[in-house]
Amino acid sequence: MNRNYSRELDHILQNPQNRGKHLFLHSCCAPCSSYVLEYLREFFRITVFYYNPNITQEEEYDKRVREQKRLIQEFNTQVEKGVTSAYPIKITEGIYSKELFFERVKGLEHCREGGERCFVCYKLRLEETARRAKEAGADYFTTTLSISPLKNAAKINEIGEALSLEYQVAFLPSDFKKKDGYRRSVELSKEYDLYRQDYCGCVFSKAERDGRISRAEREKNAGELLSHLEQLHTTEMGQERIKKNLSLQGKGKGTPMHTQVAGLSSGDAVFLNGAEDVVPWCAEKIASPHALITRKGKNWYVETDGCLFTINAYSYTIITAHRVKTK
Repeated sequence: MNRNYSRELDHILQNPQNRGKHLFLHSCCAPCSSYVLEYLREFFRITVFYYNPNITQEEEYDKRVREQKRLIQEFNTQVEKGVTSAYPIKITEGIYSKELFFERVKGLEHCREGGERCFVCYKLRLEETARRAKEAGADYFTTTLSISPLKNAAKINEIGEALSLEYQVAFLPSDFKKKDGYRRSVELSKEYDLYRQDYCGCVFSKAERDGRISRAEREKNAGELLSHLEQLHTTEMGQERIKKNLSLQGKGKGTPMHTQVAGLSSGDAVFLNGAEDVVPWCAEKIASPHALITRKGKNWYVETDGCLFTINAYSYTIITAHRVKTK
């Protein structure tokens, strides 16, 4: 049976006896905490616990914790000025030990993002939150993690409730992305000009992020080149170089064009449909749906059918082409 954690939280907040109780709130970053703090500071005395040993790069860690402290200061200034009747927010920082994170996820390096490795990371951070909540005498503990559409709210609550039994501190159920929570966090990030990172923090999520960017960049490059195929050209020297490198030979008009180059021996030749111009043949190869198009600096590189074409990205000149050795 699926539980509605957001509704369960509402029931707790509707109980006037819970107002003013101490919530020990794990925060992963300022943007994710923004809506959660705005929402809960009217009900609880909150201590934000910034504990994220999963963040691999120290400069990234430092940047995120500075933004967290700045946001809390902004919220507390509103309380001081009487803009809101909310409780002031405190913050405490856990020990930053990326070595501990790598120790915990050892053997799970190749798990998909959002899978078992992430569940171990949830528990690492939530367990320290529960331990510190008990030390602080807090009434509840929870985390901002469930605000992310990429985080598994059911697993977060499952881990939190198990730790609640172990540490004897109540876990506050939540799925903060619900009720437009995630959308509101994006709005608040813009309102307070918060640094909004595009990966969770660990080296694995960064690699996954970089892969998305690389794929998007490749698609952009491919689209840009393919939309300018009519501008492809080469020099007289380029014509001769390409013919020589790819063993292309003109045999007069009407001769069929062989399109496969991969696997040819050095003495084999591909015949052009027409006597001299290699550009139409190259353009057909470059437009192939299985062509791999990448850009490095001022050139595009297109690999297809055992050929590698080099094209100037500004002038659309086919500089050269040669065969790719196959294993």
